Amino acid sequence: MSTHKIEGAGSGLRLRNWRVRSRLVALILVPTAAAVLLGGIQVVASLRAATDYQRVNDLARLSDHIGALTHALAQERDLTSWYVAQGRPQRQTQAVRRQMEAVDTEATGVRDGAALLRSAVGGQTRDEVETVIARLND
Repeated sequence: MSTHKIEGAGSGLRLRNWRVRSRLVALILVPTAAAVLLGGIQVVASLRAATDYQRVNDLARLSDHIGALTHALAQERDLTSWYVAQGRPQRQTQAVRRQMEAVDTEATGVRDGAALLRSAVGGQTRDEVETVIARLND
């Protein structure tokens, strides 16, 4: 005669009553699924951070271009005023033209950088970028 008690319904859900193969699958699959889920969440967060860092990098690059343009414009203003003050000597004409070309090149760099940022930023930053573009086109 057996002294074991007959277990009631639902006892098949207990892990120790499962086959070894099913237990191994469950013990491997559940933590793996959790790790994949948490890893996916981390990847999404990292991609958002990378996008934000790229936007900041683009803004810094635009700021650098604006600084170079400001410097080139100041140099053009100085050369042009000196050129006019000297009575527009022929020997200085090429230097003034080269500086004007340098300003145009820097302005193109600012326009290109601003055009890239136009769709990437929003709010007040977008308004500022639009203002930069509008001022360059005046």
